[in-house]
Amino acid sequence: MATTYFGPQTDSATDNDSVAAINAPVAAYACPGSGNQTVVELSFLCYGSGKLLIGIYNSSGTTLICSGTASVSVTGSSLSWQGHLGAANITPNPATLVGGTSYLIVAAYGGSISIHYGYDSPGGNPAWYSNADYTTSGLPASISPTGNNSELVCIRCGVTPAVGGGMNQVQEAAWWRNPYAKYFDMNAGNWRKQNGIYVKG
Repeated sequence: MATTYFGPQTDSATDNDSVAAINAPVAAYACPGSGNQTVVELSFLCYGSGKLLIGIYNSSGTTLICSGTASVSVTGSSLSWQGHLGAANITPNPATLVGGTSYLIVAAYGGSISIHYGYDSPGGNPAWYSNADYTTSGLPASISPTGNNSELVCIRCGVTPAVGGGMNQVQEAAWWRNPYAKYFDMNAGNWRKQNGIYVKG
């Protein structure tokens, strides 16, 4: 299944940051698709040498929905999307969002890294910036982002449609793996094995 992304991804300039900080767009961004969507990537456009931890909050910032399982190293000398790549590197696994619902995407980083951002309208402050190190302790349970920064960082969340109860077959090799194991019970639902595939009905 193809991954679709949401979040501010249009860049116009680069900034060097050598202090620990938490940075986020003030605006919430709508998750693409409809129904449940599984988070498979949380990434930040950057390079350098430091640590990075990205998370998703509800639109008001009162609930941390998911984040990288652990902070990751920022590397390289040119811009690339870095962060938590793959559902296995995101907690919980699977992490589920709802298509059409808006969420806040937040990045905490420390070290010496170069971040990429795009400007809002002149004089605007579309982003929130605070000097605090969450790369070791983990992201806070809630946040209160206020518009105090004109640099809107490039940050994104990638999702794929979640596997749900409407599925009627799955390969044997995947039966006990997440996300399938969450939905299937060999002893219920009239499943049967047929040529290496479990078929319902």
